[in-house]
Amino acid sequence: MNKRPNLFSHGTSELSQDAFICWLAEWAYPVYKETDKCLYEASIGFIRRIYDLHKKTFPAVIKEIKITKQFKGLDILIEINGKQAILIEDKTYTKEHSNQLKRYYAEVVKLEKYKESDLLPIYYKIGNQSDYSAVIDAKYMLFTRKQMLEFLQENIDRGVQDQIFLDYYFYLREIEQKYDSYKTLPLSEWKGEAWEGFYEELKQRGIEGQYGYVANPNGGFYALWWNEQEDNNCKQYLQLEEGRLCFKIHVADKDRRKELRDKWSKALIERSHNYSFNVEKPRFGNGRYMTIAVVRDYRVGDGKGRIDIPGTIGVLGEVEKLLKMVDVQ
Repeated sequence: MNKRPNLFSHGTSELSQDAFICWLAEWAYPVYKETDKCLYEASIGFIRRIYDLHKKTFPAVIKEIKITKQFKGLDILIEINGKQAILIEDKTYTKEHSNQLKRYYAEVVKLEKYKESDLLPIYYKIGNQSDYSAVIDAKYMLFTRKQMLEFLQENIDRGVQDQIFLDYYFYLREIEQKYDSYKTLPLSEWKGEAWEGFYEELKQRGIEGQYGYVANPNGGFYALWWNEQEDNNCKQYLQLEEGRLCFKIHVADKDRRKELRDKWSKALIERSHNYSFNVEKPRFGNGRYMTIAVVRDYRVGDGKGRIDIPGTIGVLGEVEKLLKMVDVQ
């Protein structure tokens, strides 16, 4: 049990996170330098990081800082010396939607107070996210949980002792530990964050796919899908459904679904005998997207019940080769 309660274990919403960021940014106001020099310098350092992300020159001095919450829907607008503006869209476990990032940016442009070159948009996310293409397309710079933890740790090492600052650090560190838990937990004990952390590592090691939670009537699961290929009849791809690996097809032609499902399943199973994994026939469905073969557990253990990442990557590489070799007409 923790030695003391943590404010952020009770305030887990994006509003609580907004409050922390606004509170931290406000410490950059010169009047607070004598109140807590370490926290003042941490605040300056936080804002400097945002300037560095945008490759902008940091102001020689911050004389004025104006912080607005929920500006036209944008979580936080921080105006620096009346000359530049930081736009922060803050997410915990949700993601951007409905073109919101571009809309918020346009609302700040409409103020006609700042040139676009003086706008510094930031997308701050504490949960994992598979795809940031919409963020990048909207010209927002990504500020991740890992980057925030690094910033917080550096300033704790430099002497920050404020309990709100420390609470936020411990809160994020606990989240980080959950995402990293796949490295140390027995394979049978992985939970949601462990799966997302594992999928993220696979992406970092070259698996070019997307991951996320897939809801269904049975309760849903965390999945990663990749390696899509296509012929004249259907698309084929691979999908991890937590501990199970699925070979899947997407068939647009309703009249050919059963035929192609049966042919692909038979071909994959017949061609799989020389591989290190066992490919089995699943319970068939008959829809646009169908599982045609499965590997019950593709993960390689390290002999102590934990994951062997290089060994598992090797299996996934073999699976990719198998799918590429199979040709069904």
